[in-house]
Amino acid sequence: MKICILASGSSGNSTVITTDRTSILIDAGISAVKILSRLQQLELDLTTLSAMVITHEHIDHIRGAGPLTRKINVPLYCNRATWDRAKHIIGKVKQVHFIEPAKPFTIGDFNLKSFSVPHDANDPIGLTIEHNSKKIGFATDLGYPTQLIKERLKECHALIIEFNYNRDLLLAGPYTWPMKQRIMGRKGHLSNEDACGLLEDIISEKLNHIILAHISENNNVPDLALMCVQELCHRIGHNNIRFTIGNPDRQSEWIPIT
Repeated sequence: MKICILASGSSGNSTVITTDRTSILIDAGISAVKILSRLQQLELDLTTLSAMVITHEHIDHIRGAGPLTRKINVPLYCNRATWDRAKHIIGKVKQVHFIEPAKPFTIGDFNLKSFSVPHDANDPIGLTIEHNSKKIGFATDLGYPTQLIKERLKECHALIIEFNYNRDLLLAGPYTWPMKQRIMGRKGHLSNEDACGLLEDIISEKLNHIILAHISENNNVPDLALMCVQELCHRIGHNNIRFTIGNPDRQSEWIPIT
């Protein structure tokens, strides 16, 4: 099992997770053209692409979903509430599978579980993805780490976690005060410190890779987010963890899950 972050940031988000036989996209917040181009650069066999999973209906997560599903005829998975809000943007698709709350589901080689996250969307979700006793946790776009989120993300081998903003940069930045309050609110986003607090509560010996995701281009700096999590891991004695920073403009390298 391996991961590639196709795009990550306030302007658009998309991730591909793959085995030899099955690939899934989580979100499609950049154009279908860009997604297909980045998959081609990765030499991903599109015949293995079995599904697209949408976490919530915000445009930076669904921008390319409709054109992509129509172009390559890949089924879409999401909550019914998410579909109700997103369908007028996504448009007509051949297959929509509704994720039921707390009910595990299977896509090819992957066993998935969804869980609710606090964000200002219509029933947004995080995910765990498992294959061959390896577990990936996916949690972006959340205002604070609930106990449910902490429970679901325990014992992961890799984590994709939001490091959206640096508080000082956000407060000093150009956004309006209502927008700043929204970002810092309980249905907004995680700061660097919030994300590190979540990691400190759930980190285990199994965890060997942390992907810093959804870093704001306006309210954060990747090096500040990385410094925060590196200091945490050093302080608590987890010095063998590797890090990848998501980028809005280019895909990451393949990240093997070991």
